[in-house]
Order: sequence, then C-alpha cells, then structure tokens
Amino acid sequence: MYFQRHVLRFILTTLVFGIFSKIAPGQVSQPARYEEKFKYSDGVFTLISLKREGLVLVRDREKYESGKKIWEAIILDTALTKKKRVEFTVESRNKLIGFEYTPGQVYLLFRQGDTEKNDLELVELNLDRDDIPHYVINPELPLRLTHFSKAGSNIILGGYVSKEPSIILYSLSDKNIKVLPGFFQSDAELVDLRVNENNTFNVVLIDRALREERKAVFQTYDEKGALLLEDKVNIQSKLTLQTGITSLLKREDLMLLGTWGEGNSKQSNGFYALNVDPFADQKIQYVSFGELSRFLDYQKENRAKRIQENTRDVLQAGGIPNYTSYVMPYRVEEYQNGFLLFAEVYNPSSSGFNNYGSPYGPYYYNPYYSPYGWYYPGYGRLYSRPYSYGYNSRTNDEIKTFESVVVSFDEKGKVQWDYSENLEEVKRSSMEQVSDFNFTNNKLVFLHKKESELKIKSVVVNSDESEEMTEKIRTYYPEDEIRSEKEGEGGSMYWYNNSFYVWGYQTIRNNTQEERVRDVFYINKIEIN
Repeated sequence: MYFQRHVLRFILTTLVFGIFSKIAPGQVSQPARYEEKFKYSDGVFTLISLKREGLVLVRDREKYESGKKIWEAIILDTALTKKKRVEFTVESRNKLIGFEYTPGQVYLLFRQGDTEKNDLELVELNLDRDDIPHYVINPELPLRLTHFSKAGSNIILGGYVSKEPSIILYSLSDKNIKVLPGFFQSDAELVDLRVNENNTFNVVLIDRALREERKAVFQTYDEKGALLLEDKVNIQSKLTLQTGITSLLKREDLMLLGTWGEGNSKQSNGFYALNVDPFADQKIQYVSFGELSRFLDYQKENRAKRIQENTRDVLQAGGIPNYTSYVMPYRVEEYQNGFLLFAEVYNPSSSGFNNYGSPYGPYYYNPYYSPYGWYYPGYGRLYSRPYSYGYNSRTNDEIKTFESVVVSFDEKGKVQWDYSENLEEVKRSSMEQVSDFNFTNNKLVFLHKKESELKIKSVVVNSDESEEMTEKIRTYYPEDEIRSEKEGEGGSMYWYNNSFYVWGYQTIRNNTQEERVRDVFYINKIEIN
C-alpha cells in the first residue's frame, strides 16, 4: 500500500504539472520544482546560475571540521534534478563575498569580514569532477574589493587602495599576482569591470573631480592584462555618470549604458548611452526619464503627464529636467537591433544611504564600496547579505522597489522603445534585484515573485498588445497547502532560452504525508512562451 500510494502521488503530480503547462493562460508552465528541507539554524542558500548547465546552491552548514567551516554545494541540472552534493572547508572566519561562473566551473571567493585583511580564499567547483582546488590570494595591498571576475586562466580583482582604483590579476596556473599599471589615480572611480565573450575584459573609469572638464575612460584588455583599446570621452558639464554596464561583444559594437544625474545627487535624471569607438569623436547620448514612453507608468497618470510636459519645456529651453528617481541598472543584453538595458526604480528608507555607499553604516562590510558614495551591485559577482535567515537583529532599513524597466538603444545609442512593469512596492532589507525579463521574437516578458505568487507581464513590442497574469507557485503534491512564505526572501531570475527560476522559503502542510508540516527551501522552473 505504501508503494502504491507513492506511485499514485507521482502520477498525480506529473499530471498536474503537465496539464498546467498546456492550459495555463499566456503559455506559462512550471515544469520542475526542487525542495530542500530547511531549519532556521541552517545557512542561507546562494543561487548561482549556470545557464544551460543548471544551477549551483551554496551555503554555510554552520558546522566545523578541524577548526575550519564546512560549506555545502548542490549542483542541479536544468530539470532541477540533483546531480551531486559536495562539501568543502574554508577558514573559519571567512565569508562568501562573491562568485563567478565559467563553463564547467564555479569560483567562490571568500574573505574575512574585516576589510583590511587581504588573504582571499578562492574555491573552484568543477561540475563534472570531484576535486575541489583551493587558492589563497594575498595582494599585499589594502584592497577594498568592488569587482571579481575571470578571464581565461586569470582571476581579475578590482577595487580601491585608499581612494584610488586598482586592478589585480591572479594567475591560476602559476599563482602569480600582477598589478595593472595606470590605475592609481585620485578622483577616479572604477564603475565597471566585465569579461567579454572572447576572454578580453572591459574597464570603465569615471572622473569624479570637481573641475569642469571630466572624462569617462573605457579600456579593453586581453586576459593577461595587455591594453588593447582605450577611449576617452568628455562628460557634459554639471552632469555625472553614476552607473555603467558594458556590453560583452556579442555584437561588433561596444556599448556603455547606465544612469546619469546632476552634480553629486544620488538620484538619477535619466539614462545614457556611449557607443565606444576610439577612432571617432563620440558623444554621450543622454535621455531624461520624462522623455521615455513607459518609464513613468508607476506614477499616477496625471503626475506622469505633468512630468513629461515639464521635461519637454525644460529641454526646449536648454535646461536640465528636474524629475529624478533612485534607479539601479542590473543587466545589458545585446540583440539583433541593438542593446537592452534592464533597471529597477526603488526608494531607500530615510535613514538608508550614507557616505559609505551602504545602507548599513560605516562598519558594515559592503563589497560594492566606492569612496564617492555610489552603490553598484553590477551583475552580482560580489555581494553581501546584511543578516542570516531567522536572525533576530535584522536591520530596520528598507528598500522599496516600485518598477522594473527595459529600454532599447540602437547601435548609435538612441532610444528605440521602453516598457515597464509595476512591482507594487516590493520590500527588501538590502539592495537586491527583484524582477527580471526575457526578450524573444519581439515579445518582452517581465517576471517577479510576490510571496507565493508569480506576477507576469508580456508585451508585444511596438504594439498595444500586452497581458498581465498572476499564477500561484506550484508545489510538489496536489494536497500541499502553503501555510506561509518568508517575506523578503527569495526572488526571480532569468535563466536561459524562455526559462526563469524563482526561489524562496515556505512552510507547507500536507495531511497525507507522514511529516505533515515541512519547512523547505524551494526552486521552481518557469517557462514562458
């Protein structure tokens, strides 16, 4: 009877997922789910996308072996089937501060919480092998990290020595350290460091001096640190380039996209685009938020119209539009007709941001540190969590995210279109990406998770066709009842092709199971056609 009951439950579950994938409106399906039992004393999982190779889950087991901390990594395939689980140890005081994925490997970067300690511990997880190499990287410089990536056989570390940007290369093959020359410049900020498809990497520096003539500097290096390309572009007087994300040479064009503001304001006035070409006199293309078609959709209709009208009037008079907002860009995608910039509109709490570029004060370790007070998550290569799951002294600071937006730029940096999704004020205790998007065959899809529901918006670009849907997150068994979901935990992320994944922590009740109540960490695969 026990065997028959579980076979029947398996068949019912398969039917539920199969039927759902065929009849769901908007062709939304949830073909797979992964669950891991979870205790409040367990460490929080970090999810790392391996694209078409699956996912890796990493967490601190809060256990020790021979004086070292035990960590766990679970490798899943794209069907969310567990391929293997491995354990490894790191120095007991070291914390995970960043990760990097390259085909076949995941690199985990650990460091003591004290930012003056320079011994970095790098752990290499091989997806198809059982060996777990460890590397100790000691730059012998008081480097405050902001960027971490890998190009070829070299680990690239970017950050600041005092207030001056610096980039260090660590060779995995001979374990040598190389400091790139020319970066120790005062009044310059390292805005982006990103590896291209061909294992070259881009560096963006922005002049933060108070003088009138300031420049944005774009450089491309080979994997060994040889300079291949440099482009210096003047920044318009009174304006500041706040953030920047470079494209990755999937197209022939190189593009830098980000937000701009007036003076030293932390709020943004709009987006900018720079087509990188050292052989031509390029100018930065600026667009104000009030010039965009859909950016203001999260505002009330009358207020949005007033902002757009005021923007037109100010621009015609040669001025700078005064509408500003907190905006964080997270992703740049290249496609046939240009470049897509994905960003979210948020608002920090009144006590939130300060001169340390962190909403947690001067003694909270923030790997996105900048001496100029900006705060850049980039692509999530480096990150830090302000608290552990179930930790009682969670910070009272609060980030409210209102909207996600995608803006399309052509190869010259001109805006082609923009669309947005209202997030209905999603709250987080730290700066985190809340939603994500996919663009395929002229169809733009937004997705975010609100507690145990999926919020989906699909748009046919350059038409009036759009659809908004709400779907409940599927559980394993039809008899499952979601009793609660941990608020402010989990999220949603684009994965590959037309797939997303969402995750979180749920308490589920099922009276047909021996264990009637289970606390789980879960991941659901979402496909939207």
